Amino acid sequence: MIFRPLEGMPLVWRIALALMIVALAVILLLILTWAINGEAAAQTPPPQRLTDADVILIRLHGPNGQIIYVNPQSVVTVRPPRVPDHVTPEIHCLLHTADGKFVAVSETCEQFVTEAKEKVPFPSSEEKKP
Repeated sequence: MIFRPLEGMPLVWRIALALMIVALAVILLLILTWAINGEAAAQTPPPQRLTDADVILIRLHGPNGQIIYVNPQSVVTVRPPRVPDHVTPEIHCLLHTADGKFVAVSETCEQFVTEAKEKVPFPSSEEKKP
């Protein structure tokens, strides 16, 4: 019934009409695919999960300017030195590690925390919920 008007149409025109319908379907499919992929590409990927095998080191400086590489995952506490502590004036932060040692660095504690947050993806409050 639907194709009754096409009966009197020449064969060449019917083929051309069929090809146009297929071309429109392909164009519509490409537009939908582009829209879906474009939307997915605009979303930010989730932060990478670190495993126990991953080692991240942050480059810091010691009291005499020597370079110290610190694994931020092993740092337990960060604090500025107290005045009575016997450290040199160029020390601005003390990093206490999980093995009970401390590292004295010339960077401020805020600089260390900022760089550690950039390198190590800390879990957000939403990720902690079960």
